[in-house]
Amino acid sequence: MGIMEIIKFCKEEHNIRNGCHTLQLGTFDYYRTLDPEFSIADAEEGFIKYECKNDDALLINSRQLNAITGGGVTLTDKDSPIPPPSLSSVILKMDGSEFIIQADGTTKIKPGKVEAEVHYPNCYIFCCSINENGKAPNPKTISDEYNSYYKISSTKLQDFTNTICRLIAQNLLIGDLKLEGKRTLESHISTLGYPPNVSFRHGPVEYVKDKTIHLSTPEDFDENNWMKIFFQSMFKKDKKYQDDKEYRFVFLIEHPVHRFLPVVTRPKILELNPIYNLLE
Repeated sequence: MGIMEIIKFCKEEHNIRNGCHTLQLGTFDYYRTLDPEFSIADAEEGFIKYECKNDDALLINSRQLNAITGGGVTLTDKDSPIPPPSLSSVILKMDGSEFIIQADGTTKIKPGKVEAEVHYPNCYIFCCSINENGKAPNPKTISDEYNSYYKISSTKLQDFTNTICRLIAQNLLIGDLKLEGKRTLESHISTLGYPPNVSFRHGPVEYVKDKTIHLSTPEDFDENNWMKIFFQSMFKKDKKYQDDKEYRFVFLIEHPVHRFLPVVTRPKILELNPIYNLLE
């Protein structure tokens, strides 16, 4: 196997090697809500999905219940004295099942089916492809609209991600953030009190047969605690996308008071040359 190449497929006018002065970052919400006919759309982006389908009643403690709800539903007792803070929105669906909270703090899950979706705080992602076989990169493998590409040096990925983080931090606007429920003035990022920090994760995407996490024993709840699998799940996709051979960069906006700050759905355009937009 040859040296791994990180390839960004794109349209010719968006190729930064050929003079494009901007770089677009997508978001999880953006890719989830795209027209499903578009090749880069993925309706399963941006959340962890759990399914509990039991024929007999299942008994779990408060810690195990809290483990899969992303903080959207929490119980506090001796098993879970400090419940996890809320991650983002949570959707619970019952199909013949029911949660029954008992006097001793345990929860009985009646037979039936429970689905839980824990949505990430929407954040920026930059999607590339891996080329390992030495073949000439083919933009058409990703989209018929793509006719160009550039490579990101595999030995300089840390420098690349650090540079993108710095550019996001320098160009972040209050209008880039979803701040519902937060007491901030819609004027300037400084109204948050502390400057946000931009952190990142990057790596190859793992393609799996089923992204849904199936829960059938109390131990499954602990093992699949969203706090443990939060970042890991961002790098999993359905096997139907495996030909993309994606290498993904995830950029999160963090704040010392508000924790993760979700961004709005629309992509973020970064100006790579700050002088360029001053010219005529």
